[in-house]
Amino acid sequence: TYVTGKSSSDTEYRLYVDKGRGNGDEWNIFTDSILSVTSEDGQSCDAWCVDITQLYPSGKPTSSVDASEIIPQDRLTKLALAHDYAFATEGGSYAHFGDATWVQRYAIVQAYAWWVMQHAPGTGMANYTIYSAEVLNGEGGWGSQWESAWSELNSYVDANAPLYKGSGTAFVSSEAQTVAAWFSVERQQGSVELQKRSGDESLSGGNACYSLEGAVYGVYSDEGCATEVTRMTTNAEGYAKADEITIGSYWVKEITAPAGFALDKTAYPVTVESGKTSSVNGGAVSDGAQNNTMALVLAKYDAEKGCVLEGNSPQGAASLQGAEFTVRHYGGFYESVSAAEASGSLLRTWTFMVDEQGLVALSDTNKIGGDNLYRNKDGQATFPLGTYLVQETKAP
Repeated sequence: TYVTGKSSSDTEYRLYVDKGRGNGDEWNIFTDSILSVTSEDGQSCDAWCVDITQLYPSGKPTSSVDASEIIPQDRLTKLALAHDYAFATEGGSYAHFGDATWVQRYAIVQAYAWWVMQHAPGTGMANYTIYSAEVLNGEGGWGSQWESAWSELNSYVDANAPLYKGSGTAFVSSEAQTVAAWFSVERQQGSVELQKRSGDESLSGGNACYSLEGAVYGVYSDEGCATEVTRMTTNAEGYAKADEITIGSYWVKEITAPAGFALDKTAYPVTVESGKTSSVNGGAVSDGAQNNTMALVLAKYDAEKGCVLEGNSPQGAASLQGAEFTVRHYGGFYESVSAAEASGSLLRTWTFMVDEQGLVALSDTNKIGGDNLYRNKDGQATFPLGTYLVQETKAP
């Protein structure tokens, strides 16, 4: 339980109002005080009127409730932002409105409280239309600075209201008008997540040269991805998440591809909602697995003649045709044959036979045994990353 109170102030307000009673518009010029509520243990706090249709006599009991029970949430957010802006400090001084006094700041918030509460459903001001609100003269008067200060406050509140949620405490009484105090604002934020996958699991699966870990994505506030808001990095499972992002529209783009993958240059749009986690691209993004569509595996030649790719043939009646080579692919980068063989990462093995010119192409035409060839998405035979051991297993 709290008790109403007010301190003397000669601040003069003027409202241009239609009270919805069929009497037309009227100017209301009045002098108001600084309102407060005091708890049973003597703790007092400043308060602002949110229902101008009632009086506020001192010494009346009043009870505290969540302000959102009295003030519509959109109005409460705006009122809390106005309060926050007027009384914000920076470096030990007020951050806005220059050298305006505390009373002037109180008065502009009070004027804004009445302004924002017009047409508020469920309150005494539901039928009120306020065309203008001014703090004229007296201790809290703004004089010639009023118009610029009022415009500054409204511009800030209108720009930031969609990004915040306001809260506060309302004090209600059967013997006094409703007032509000203890305002605070919380930036409405959400999260962005993505799940990275290989663009071609048939090339990258089981191969240590490829990793989903370490992909770096930027979250940008513009479609051109020039203004970076935050970054997120994928874990070993390819999952990444960025938290505490202000609600709104963003674009997500890869900055650094993980090992073995090509950079994805797509900018993915995503909408961040308050208290929710938004998935990029519906849940999954992918990078192409790096590979090489080399046409030639090797060429066997007569050591005394040297190697040429056209007209390659041995001396005399000798023949290169019939030589067989075994190619083994290991899923890792190894500096020696023994290291590759000891790794346990053998993925595929093929046996090829050279043609009459001693050439072996990576094709089913020359393959005489072993596993299927790797193929890219276009159906071309290709080499994924890794270590390849080539060994002649049959001489011509």
